[in-house]
Amino acid sequence: MIIRLIYYLLIFCLGLAVGIGCTTQETPILGPPGDNAEVVLKDHRLTENETWDPEKTYIVQGTVEIPQNVTLNIPPGTTVKFGRDALLTVRGILKIGTPLDQDPVTRLVHLTSDNVGPTPGDWIGIVFDHTHGLESFVRGAVIEHATVALDIKTTSPTVAACILRENKTAIALDGQSYRNQHYRTPNASED
Repeated sequence: MIIRLIYYLLIFCLGLAVGIGCTTQETPILGPPGDNAEVVLKDHRLTENETWDPEKTYIVQGTVEIPQNVTLNIPPGTTVKFGRDALLTVRGILKIGTPLDQDPVTRLVHLTSDNVGPTPGDWIGIVFDHTHGLESFVRGAVIEHATVALDIKTTSPTVAACILRENKTAIALDGQSYRNQHYRTPNASED
């Protein structure tokens, strides 16, 4: 009887000790301080040149705007996920992927939906809005699940070695042209 009582008391204390150290709330898994794996950008307007870290995933909610005289560099290996109706508006300079003077493209940039079950039209797309510089390029990128992957208005970005898939429209041109260097829009059967 005494052994049974000690046994139950031991089980109770062990359960209490474990229970105190546990929580029922989910806690985020974080890396070292300052090294978060995700960066959330909500209605973000660049005020100076930015280069995004390819080791992080960027979540865009609303609009990311690149104003005139500002450059956004999205290097190879970067993943950018866009929320419902999010977009990237370019009035300055956008450099996505491997620079044009470097060969070959070895790592891709992924621009996609943040939806668990993504479909074409989940996010608006990339809008080049009356940018007159010739420095913008998209090279070595996969752009998917947008309404219009690249909406080009009165500007001339270079599009090279890209895959534009599962978008409602791959490229829309309004008042200008683009330089196409080997992009493709695969059919669903090719994915």
